[in-house]
Amino acid sequence: MEETKEFEGNEELVAIQKYINYIIAILLLTGQLTITGVFVKSDGISISLGGPIIGSDRTVAKRGNRTVNLLIEVIDVILALLIFTDQIGISSIVISSEKFFINVTGPIFSEPRVVVSAPAVRENIKAFNQIVPKQYQIDSSKMGKIMKGGTP
Repeated sequence: MEETKEFEGNEELVAIQKYINYIIAILLLTGQLTITGVFVKSDGISISLGGPIIGSDRTVAKRGNRTVNLLIEVIDVILALLIFTDQIGISSIVISSEKFFINVTGPIFSEPRVVVSAPAVRENIKAFNQIVPKQYQIDSSKMGKIMKGGTP
């Protein structure tokens, strides 16, 4: 009952989040995403996913060991099943200079379910818009050239 109250007024955002989770599960099953790391924290576990579709290498055995590669595939299938059964879901996206990773977690890993909230999204956007312009000065003429495919 308490979980239902959290979703009130956010049905569209919750649906989008669910679709994103399903897309992640499908990408796991098709080999476009794979497990790239496991983060063990004092209060739970989260799994990092990466793959060719998001600019990182697919996780494979270093020496081509078929058993290890099969184990990686099995882990990917299990993660997809956990996503389809709503046991885990996307919790964050980590961006580096060349690639990014998707982190998933959930109650099965002792982490709370990430519940999207319109007020929280609005607050995050507001904070982003206040912080970024103060910390990063962007030359609009150079940005215009970059956006048109030129060099700054």
